[in-house]
Formats: sequence, structure tokens, C-alpha cells
Amino acid sequence: MNRIKELRTAKGLKQTDLAKRLGVTQGALSGWENENYEPDIKALKKMSEIFGVSVDYILCLTDTAAPADTPSETLVALSAPKGYDRLTEDERREIEEIIAIYNKRKDS
Repeated sequence: MNRIKELRTAKGLKQTDLAKRLGVTQGALSGWENENYEPDIKALKKMSEIFGVSVDYILCLTDTAAPADTPSETLVALSAPKGYDRLTEDERREIEEIIAIYNKRKDS
């Protein structure tokens, strides 16, 4: 079973309810649940908050449903398929700093 669908049904939410909370269409949510395509980072972050689990858990990268402890956990979950796991700790910190700067500019 798809993790998004599993979390949604466990919380007693209909697709339309969760889609509304995420600010997406029911069709988009259905596509994620049917694994036709993947949610963007904004939707993953919001689902993490709604369900109280880590992004890693939503993406089935871990079986531990605990909430993310640090922003870097989310970054790892989203970047691992692209080689993030092969970076040094210094390289990871540098990327996290760049993302923080980008987010700060975007928010201002």
C-alpha cells in the first residue's frame, strides 16, 4: 500500500479533504497515491506536519514513523536518489546553507 494513502486513511481523511489541506487537486493526490508521479517538496513538508511523520517515512525510505528531527533529514530524503548520500559531511552542510539562503530570499 502506498504510504500516503496509508497515512491518509489511518487519519480518516478522504482524498478531497487531504488535497484541500495541501492546496492541491484531488487528482494530484490520487496520482501520488497511485505512484504515477511524486509530490513536490512543499507538499511533502506539509504532509509531514499533518501526519506527524518524517518525509523519509512518507517516501518509504525508513519504516520509522517518527517525525523528522532536523531539516537535514528532509534534505537527505529528497536528495539521496541524486547522490546526496555520497557527499562528505562538509559538502552536506554547504548544501544545507545554500538552501537556507535560498529559502530566506524566497521568503523576503
